[in-house]
Order: sequence, then C-alpha cells, then structure tokens
Amino acid sequence: MNAVRGLGLVEQEGVGIDRMFVDLIRIGADLPIIEETQRPAVRVVLTGRPPDPDWFRFFMDVQPADGSDDANLALAVWLASNPNRPYLTAVSCQNTLQRSSLEETTSVLRRIAESYTLGNGTPLFSVMRTPADTPPAWQLSRDAQKLLRVLPCSDLAVPARAWARERGRISSSEYQALTGVSPPTAVKHLKELASQEGLEPSTPSGKGRGFHYLCPPETND
Repeated sequence: MNAVRGLGLVEQEGVGIDRMFVDLIRIGADLPIIEETQRPAVRVVLTGRPPDPDWFRFFMDVQPADGSDDANLALAVWLASNPNRPYLTAVSCQNTLQRSSLEETTSVLRRIAESYTLGNGTPLFSVMRTPADTPPAWQLSRDAQKLLRVLPCSDLAVPARAWARERGRISSSEYQALTGVSPPTAVKHLKELASQEGLEPSTPSGKGRGFHYLCPPETND
C-alpha cells in the first residue's frame, strides 16, 4: 500500500477528513459532527449555511499562499477565534492538533506563528506576554481579529476562568490580553473574579510588581 501511495494512486488514511475540516474552516462554516456507529463505520453530520466572506477573504490573504492549505494553521485560527478560550497553548491545542506531546504541540504552534502573515505583512498571531518561567501562548493579532470579525465573549469571566484553571495563575495584564479591557478595568474585574472563584493572591499585600492570583489545585481541569 505504501508503494501505491508513493505513486500518487491512493491517499494516506485520514487525509480526507483533514481536508474537509480545512475547507470548512476556510469558508467559515460549522465543523462537522463525527459520530462512531455500532458498526465499524462513522456518521458525518454537516450543517449547511452560506459561506462567511470574511473568513474566505482572510485565508485568501494568508502569506505564503500555500498556508491556506495548512491543516494546522486552519485549526489554530479556528481555535483562537473561540471567544470562550481566545488563545493557543500546547495544553489547549494538543488534542485538536493530534500531537503526541506538549513539546511537539508547542513546536507546531511556534512554526505557525512565525511562518504566516497577512498580505500587508502583519502576523496572524501575536505572542502573549506571559512570565518567562511559564509555557508560551499565542492569540490572533488585532488585524486578524478585525478581518475575521472576532468578538469578545459576552461574559468576560469565561476566558479568564479558563486561562486561570489551565495555567494555575492569572494577572491583570493577562486578563487584559484575554478580554481587551483597559488596565484599570482588568484590575477591577480580576478582583471580582478572584472573590468568586476563590483565587489566592500571590503576595500578602495584594499588590506589587508581578502580582497575580493563583488558582487552587482543586479547581484545575
């Protein structure tokens, strides 16, 4: 079978599914629901609706041009556009990108962030400002968000809560990056979130350079 595949007469198993996901993401369509049936088969449910021109134009503008066929890129854009979790980390992306380790997932995300831009040279993704001793994270650049018309979550506590539970911590600057609010608003909202979620201050004074809140281990996913 490998020899026949090498001649281009057949495709690798599973390639069709990847291509279907990429093509649907490129036009802003809903992703299919794939269900395993009792027999050795699967059922694929597709939702029909008109293509989203903003998403189509976005992927047409990706440079280099072959990036629009990159399944990892398409999935990363789709994941980062989720208002409930508007960021990319190895933990949040490993299963979707089908990677065997967090290290491999980080490598894939870094390659995507460094390889692709919009037609005007603007990066598709920006690196989030996180402490040096924590894993890297990325999010869609401002220009990319505008082109895709990505809106913030209606409940700003949702992405902040997801971040805190995954990372075990959250600061006002991280809250600001996740929600797009002003620094004073980020400080106010984060205090409210800390009270609701039982987050613990990193210092007794509750302030100072590098101050952040810690997420108790029992609330981690």
